[in-house]
Amino acid sequence: MAKYSNLIQLSDFLPVYDILSESPGSWKSFIPTNQFCDLLRRSLTAITSSEISKRKSVWVRGTFGTGKSHASAVVKHLLCDDMSDIEDYLSHIEDVALRERIRGIRKNNKYFAVTLKGVEGAYDIPRFSLTLQKETQKAINAVDPNFVVQSSYQIAIDWIEGHKQIFEDAIIGHDDELSDYVSSADEAISMLKKSDTTVYLAIEKALSEIMSVDLRHPNISEWLVEIEQELETRGIANGLILFWDEFTSVMDTLKSDRINVLQNIAEKSTKNNIFLFLISHRTEAQSIDVKGKDITKMSDRFDSVEYAMDEISTYLIMRHSFNIIGGDDKYKQLSQQQYNKMEELFGYLCPNNSEERKRIEGLYPLHPYTAFLCSTISNYVGSSNRTVIKFMHDEESGFGAFINNEYTLEQNMLLTADSLWDFFYEYFESDSSCSAFVNTYKTNIDKVTPKGDDYVRVFKAIILLNALSPKFSGKANLERIAPNHDTIKYIFFEDRASKYLNDILDYFDTNKIVARNIFGEFKINASAYNQSQLDEQRLKVSNEKRFAYDIIKDKQAEVSLKDLFAVGENLLRICEPAIYSCEEQESPIRSRLNKYTGTKPNYLHVGIFLSLTEASRDSYIERLKVLSEDFENTILVLPDESFSQDYHAKYIDCLATANVAEMNFNKAEAEQYRITAAAYVEKWIQRLINGSYMIYFNGKPLTDGVISDIASLINKQISPVVFNKGFETVKQYNNGSVTMTFFKVKYWDALSLQVIQAQKSEDILKYSGDSGPASYVFEDNGSRLVTSTCELSDYAKTHNYWIVEVCRKVTDCFEIARKKYNDRFYLSDVLEDLMHPPYGFFPSKANYVALAYALREHKADLFLPGISQPVSNEKLQDMIHCLFEMWKNGKSEQSNKVALRFGSPEEKKLTELLIDIFDLKVMTGVSLSKILSLENARWAIQEFCRTKVMQPVWTLAYCHSLSQETKDDIKAIVKLFEQENPSVEQIKSLHQRLSMNHVEINLAVTKKSNYDNGFKQFVASIEEVDIKDEWWDELLSYVDTMQSEVAFRKESDVRQMVVKYYIRKKDSLTPKPIPTPTPTPVPIQVPEVKEDVVEKAKAAIKSANMPNMFWQQMLLELIDDYPVAAEYLTKYLS
Repeated sequence: MAKYSNLIQLSDFLPVYDILSESPGSWKSFIPTNQFCDLLRRSLTAITSSEISKRKSVWVRGTFGTGKSHASAVVKHLLCDDMSDIEDYLSHIEDVALRERIRGIRKNNKYFAVTLKGVEGAYDIPRFSLTLQKETQKAINAVDPNFVVQSSYQIAIDWIEGHKQIFEDAIIGHDDELSDYVSSADEAISMLKKSDTTVYLAIEKALSEIMSVDLRHPNISEWLVEIEQELETRGIANGLILFWDEFTSVMDTLKSDRINVLQNIAEKSTKNNIFLFLISHRTEAQSIDVKGKDITKMSDRFDSVEYAMDEISTYLIMRHSFNIIGGDDKYKQLSQQQYNKMEELFGYLCPNNSEERKRIEGLYPLHPYTAFLCSTISNYVGSSNRTVIKFMHDEESGFGAFINNEYTLEQNMLLTADSLWDFFYEYFESDSSCSAFVNTYKTNIDKVTPKGDDYVRVFKAIILLNALSPKFSGKANLERIAPNHDTIKYIFFEDRASKYLNDILDYFDTNKIVARNIFGEFKINASAYNQSQLDEQRLKVSNEKRFAYDIIKDKQAEVSLKDLFAVGENLLRICEPAIYSCEEQESPIRSRLNKYTGTKPNYLHVGIFLSLTEASRDSYIERLKVLSEDFENTILVLPDESFSQDYHAKYIDCLATANVAEMNFNKAEAEQYRITAAAYVEKWIQRLINGSYMIYFNGKPLTDGVISDIASLINKQISPVVFNKGFETVKQYNNGSVTMTFFKVKYWDALSLQVIQAQKSEDILKYSGDSGPASYVFEDNGSRLVTSTCELSDYAKTHNYWIVEVCRKVTDCFEIARKKYNDRFYLSDVLEDLMHPPYGFFPSKANYVALAYALREHKADLFLPGISQPVSNEKLQDMIHCLFEMWKNGKSEQSNKVALRFGSPEEKKLTELLIDIFDLKVMTGVSLSKILSLENARWAIQEFCRTKVMQPVWTLAYCHSLSQETKDDIKAIVKLFEQENPSVEQIKSLHQRLSMNHVEINLAVTKKSNYDNGFKQFVASIEEVDIKDEWWDELLSYVDTMQSEVAFRKESDVRQMVVKYYIRKKDSLTPKPIPTPTPTPVPIQVPEVKEDVVEKAKAAIKSANMPNMFWQQMLLELIDDYPVAAEYLTKYLS
C-alpha cells in the first residue's frame, strides 16, 4: 500500500547542537535564516564598532529548539576561524551587504574564542575565576603550547617551585585535605599544570592556614584584558570572545558576587577587545526575587538578543527535515492537488505573501494551518525533549508517524493540528498555567472517544488553541489561535472532518464538554468554581501550609532532599536529616531540636532550615549561629533558595482549587491540580539542590559549592570532628579512593566471622569483592598494623591508629564490667559507649571488622551463662550482629541474645595449675592456647590419659607408693570433674589444696608406672575376681573397649568390666560340647561415606555450643569409628 514515506524520507536529525563537541565542519549545516542574519549583524556591531555606546558583550536568549546554540556557534566560526575555512559558508548568506561586511571585518581582524558550557563548577567566586582561567588557558595552549598564562595555577606553581622543601616538609604532611590529593611537590605541580581546581584550592587553603601565605588571585576581568593584549602582541588574534552556552544553569547558581564579576567583564567590552557571548534559555523576567533584579541589572551591560524564529525561517528549517525521494514532479503534483483547493485558507494565513505560501506548500503533506501553528509555537512552547524540529522527526505522534501510516496517503489526508496536542502533551501537562486545559482533556476524552476519531481530533485542536492562547496575549497572531469557529474551520479546511464540523461543535456545546460562550468561542475557563468556595479554601490551605516543612512533605520533594544525605550513596555515616522552617518561632524549633539531637547518638544530626521567602531566610542567619553553639555537633543547613512568594501563592491556589474540585465531585481535575502543586515544590527543590548554602556548626559558618555536593563537606570537615574516633579518621575512607557502596548500611556477618576466626594476618588483610577496602582498618599506605599472628604491631600502637583506639576502648569497657558484674551481664550494656561519639558505631563494614577484631582478645574470658565453656566463634558472630541491629536504630538494649558471663579468676587459676600438674604444655596434639577453661582442661587431661598413661586418673588413688595426701588430692580432682557446673567455692577450694602439694602431685600424675600399679591394686581389691598374670594384657584390651573417655571413666563401670571379663574368661576355659556348624553369615555392606561429608560433620560438631568439650570429643571419635553417622549428625546439629 502506498505511503507518504514512499515519496519523502526523513533526513538525519541532530537533536541538540553541542558547542563543545563539534565535529569538523558540522557548524556549516546551519541554515542562515533571517533571524540568524539579525543576530550576526548585532554581534558584529557589538564586537567591532568604534562607538563606545555600541560596544557591548552579547547575550542570546530563546526557547528550546530555536537553534540559538547552533546559530551562536556559526557566529563564533565566522569571527574566529581562518578566512579560508569560512569562505564557502559565506556564499550561503543571501544578504550581500552582510556578507561583504564580514569579509571587510575579517580582512584585518581575527578573534580568539574560549568556549564554555553549563556551570563548569563555577558556583562560587574562587571556582568561577578559576574556571574562566582554566578554559582560557586550555584554549590558548591548543593554539600555542609555549604561551605561558600567568594564571592562579601558574602563581601556585611558581611558589611551590621556589619552596619545594618547605612545601613537602611543612605543608603536605600537616594538612589532611591536601595530603589526600598530593604526596609531593612535583605531584602538586603536575596537577596544577592540568588546572586541577580542587588541588589548587586545597593548596591555597593550606598555605594560608599553615604559612600565612596568600596566593595572589588575579582580578579576573583585568586578567582577561591582559590575556587579550598578549594575544594581539603575539599576532594570534585581535580580540577575545568567551562563548558560554547553556548559561541558564549558571544563572541558577548565580549570586551577587558572581553577577558583579560578569558585569565587570562585560564593562571591559566598551574599551577593550574582550567580550562575553552568553547563550541561555531563561530571561530575567522568568527568574524570581532579588536574583531576578540582579540579573536584570547585569543585562544592561549586554546587547540582549531574543532569538525567536520568524515564520519563514521556521518553514525553511522544517523543510530541511525531509528529502523528496519519489520524484519532484510526483511530489509537486500531489501537493498541488491538495493546496489548489485551499485558496481561501492561504488568503487568511498569508495574504499577499507569496514567499510564505511557497514555504508552506513545500511542507506537504503538512496541513497549512499545522505549519502556521508550528511557526508560532516554536518561540513560546517546548522543552529540551519537545521542539518543532523534533515534531517533524517524531515517529510516534508527529510528522514521522504520519508519513509512515498506511492509510493517510490513500485517503488524501494532511497532518492536522490535533497532532501537535499529542506531541506537546507532555509539555502542556508539566506547565502549571495549562492545568485547566489538561484537566478538561483528561476529564472528557473518554466521553468523546466513542463518538469517533474526527470528534477526538477536533476536541484536541480546541484544547490546543486554549492552551496556546494565554502564551500569545497581546501578540499579532492572537486572533489566528483564538478557539472560535473560524479558526477551527481553517484548522480542518478540506479535511474529512470539515463536513461534520458543525455537528461536532454542537455536540461539545450541548454536552458541556467545551461550551460555546456568548462570543462564539469554545473557551475553557481556568476556574469555573464558586469564588467564595475558592477563597475559603485558600484561607484554609494557607493556614495548613504556613511553614516550609509543611510544603516539603508533598510527594517526592522531601525524598529528593533527604537522598542527598543517604549513607553509602553520598555520606559515609548514617543520617536522618530533620526539616525545619524559617517561618517558625525559635522556641518550638529548640524543643524539636532537643528531641531530635537527644536520640540516635551514632547518627549525624542534620537540621535543614527551609524558607518560604528570602526575608524569613535572612532573619534566621544569626539565630542559626546561636543555635549551632547551643546544640553542639549539630549540623544546621541554610539553603540560599527560598520557595518564593510567587511560587507559594500559586501552590496555595492549586491546592485550594483541587479541594474545591473534589467538593464538586471532579476527582480527575483535583488530582491534576495537586500534581501541579507538587511540581512547584519539586522545581523549588531542584533549584535548592543546585543552589548554594551555608552550614552552621558549633558556632562557625561553613560552605563549599552547591547543596548537591554538601555530603563531601560533611564527610571531610564535620563527621571526623563529631566522631573523631570513628572510622572516618581512617585516611583511605575519606579521600575518595573507596567507592560509596562500601559504606552501605547492612549486616556484614561474614566479615565479622572471618576476623574472629583469623589465624594469620592474611586472613585479616584480604577481603573478597566489594569488601576489599575493609583491609584499610589494618594497614596504612602499605604498612601493616597487625603482626603475622594477628596481634597489633608496635608500630600501630605507637601511632594510635583507629583500630588501636577501638581495641583500647573495648578493653576499658571490659575492665569496668569486671568490677561491676559478678555473674551474668549483657554485651550491649558493656559496649554501649561504642555507639556514642566519639566512636559512633553503626552497621558498616569498617565497624564490623574493627569490633570483631577488638573482641578477639577477650573471647577466651567470655562464657555463655550456665555453660562452662567460652563462647564459640559463631555465637560471638551472632552477638555482634545483634549489637549492630540495635545500633542501627541508635539504641542499646538488654537482650538474652547478648547475655554473657566472665570466666572466674579461680577457674582460670585452677586451669593453669592443672596444665602445670599434668605437664600439658608439652603434650603433643594439645594446643595450650585452646585450654581456656576447666572444660578445656578436662579434655586435655583426657588426651593425656588416652595417649600417655592409658588409665583413668582415679587409679592413682590405689597406688601404694603414693602418700595418702596425694591420693586424696587425686580423688578431689576426679570429684570436681564429675560435676557439670562446680561452684566457685569448690573450684577455689581445690585450687588452694592442689597449690600446697602440686610438685608431689605432678610427680605422681606424670609417671606411667603409678597408673599401672594403681590399676593392678584396684583389680586386686575386687574380691570376686582372681586375674592370672598371663591374662593381664587381655584384660587391659578388654577394658579399653569401653566407650567412655579414659581419664574419667567411672570406677564402678571399670569394676563391672573387670568382673565381666573374669566371668567370660572362666567360661572360656570350661570344656564345651562341639557346636553344630552354622552357615557363615553374609557380611553387611556398609555404604561408603565421602570424605567431605565427614569433614562437614566434624566442622558442625566443633562450631556447636555443647555442655562441655567431652561431648564434642565423643562425637568426633564416634565419626572416626562410624563414618556412616556423619550425615545424620550434620542434619541433627543444623
